[in-house]
Amino acid sequence: MVGVWERIRQIWIPTSSTRLAEAERRVLSVVRFPFEQSQVPIGDNLTINTIHTYNPKARRSNPRSPLVLLHGYGAGVGFWLLNLDALAEKHEHVYAIDLLGCGRSSRPRFRAKTSDEAENFFVDALERWRFQLNLDKMNLLGHSFGAYISASYALSFPSRVSHLILASPVGVPNEPDTPEPSRRHRLSVGWRILRTFVVFMWNRGYTPQSIVRLIGPAGPKPVTAYVTRRFFMGPAVEGTPTTDNEATYETSAATSDAGLETSTALAEQIDNGTLKLPKDDVAQYLYHLCAQPGSGEFALPRVL
Repeated sequence: MVGVWERIRQIWIPTSSTRLAEAERRVLSVVRFPFEQSQVPIGDNLTINTIHTYNPKARRSNPRSPLVLLHGYGAGVGFWLLNLDALAEKHEHVYAIDLLGCGRSSRPRFRAKTSDEAENFFVDALERWRFQLNLDKMNLLGHSFGAYISASYALSFPSRVSHLILASPVGVPNEPDTPEPSRRHRLSVGWRILRTFVVFMWNRGYTPQSIVRLIGPAGPKPVTAYVTRRFFMGPAVEGTPTTDNEATYETSAATSDAGLETSTALAEQIDNGTLKLPKDDVAQYLYHLCAQPGSGEFALPRVL
């Protein structure tokens, strides 16, 4: 019976771990610095999806603890695509990981009922990952929800953190002066209805990812609309078709908001506005992140 329901789910929701891995590979193809990728076992049949860059030249010029990157809510290692090159140029070791229950890391059933239990779900997994890799100290850089987890980890294991960098952290009460990219453009009636529906469902315990899974084969459409408004500017937003489904990537969402640098080659493309990324690649990656079985996504309502 379990096999039958699993087959029905696979038919209804057009995703799989293989398709997520391929979508991640396409997004990360923009990264020029060589990197290794592995599934690091942390016990209990759980693994953490890990990207690692090694630059021996950086050690000679500026020795420091390894830099560990923690992504934001609903994201994954692929969303560091515009930052990895520059960071790898300046750090001997850079690690980007998918938090437990997110991305291509293991997705165990999320059983936490309290804020502390939700935090420990991620913090304990991060500590087990650190221990497995035999890292004495880390420079932790977390973005959004990843910043929240980074701060929680630093409070629990202060002796293991050399520096803590919080980029656009969740939990900061003051709204930023700069509006979110989605607010810079007039929302259509359909988009406003969808946003209202998502908020309604969120207040009743459903996550945006739950809704994406619920609507099955229609799931990629709202994800693509979100990606267009959140990350892409110009013709893709204004409604004019772009060549080969490419659009200008809004780099502020992935770089300046996080206070990070990009590599020289990418920076030149950003400055002259010529950086192009296939919108479908980013949208497909985010869709497959959302459509995988729910796990770590259910933590946010517990901690906020």
